[in-house]
Amino acid sequence: PSIEPTVGPWDDGLLFSSSRTRANEYFKVNPGGSSPGDGNFYIAARPAPIVETIAKTGHEFAMLGAVRGYSAERFEAAMAPWRTWAQMIAQVSVLAAHSGEGVIDAALTVDLAAR
Repeated sequence: PSIEPTVGPWDDGLLFSSSRTRANEYFKVNPGGSSPGDGNFYIAARPAPIVETIAKTGHEFAMLGAVRGYSAERFEAAMAPWRTWAQMIAQVSVLAAHSGEGVIDAALTVDLAAR
């Protein structure tokens, strides 16, 4: 199977897969949404770019008066600690495994940024 992360609708939620080929096969065979059984889930995020995007977007909305209770200056002040916090973390990742028996084992990893 290919290693091509993909996501698709499944029952009343989403199915994440590291293989588009396997996900497509699953959806063809099992359109009803029953559990695909054993599997793993991995996601990683870098907080600094996420916080920076939120700060820039929020600033624009605050300038338009669209952020209730915040002027652009007040919004920038509120984002300052978030920017500082986000710069301290290089990456956050979660790895979860489902055993098919209603048990999920998960590991959260936080990699600190080099100083």
